[in-house]
Amino acid sequence: MNKESIYFEVGDLLDSPAEAIFNEVNEDLIFSPDAYSTLREKTPDDAITECLKIGRIPIGSATVTSAGKLKANHVIHAATCGFDGKSTEQAIVESLRHGLELTKEFEIKSVAIPEIGRETSDIPMKRLAELLLSECLRHNDRDITLETAYFRLVDEKSVQIFQECLRHI
Repeated sequence: MNKESIYFEVGDLLDSPAEAIFNEVNEDLIFSPDAYSTLREKTPDDAITECLKIGRIPIGSATVTSAGKLKANHVIHAATCGFDGKSTEQAIVESLRHGLELTKEFEIKSVAIPEIGRETSDIPMKRLAELLLSECLRHNDRDITLETAYFRLVDEKSVQIFQECLRHI
């Protein structure tokens, strides 16, 4: 993946044209009101059932499930935190890296990525952008099938921050 294949847009993650969407989750893969998940109540029942079968995954790792009735074919669940909902830079980067590596196994060509770490850490947005974009660009150096990343961001300020970071990486 190179800079030209990374796109930014304000909008709902589920509206992305990507084959797979990233879902930042807790290590227990539990989807309850008090446990963190990017998709929250929008998580497809099929994905929840598959996550229950998978069980706990280590913080800093990821797993792939079907996407049920969503536009996407897959959900990549990136475990950035424990049940406390607090993530670190290391967990954010490692879970994104592992999720990107899984795209090869599933022959995924495009992913939609939320602002992983925005709600689960105190890391400033500029630093989050640097972490997420650097990892995506590092992924280009690996044997991959992934061609495109769509970042779905919450507001125009975030889009500007991510665009500025991409220009300087």
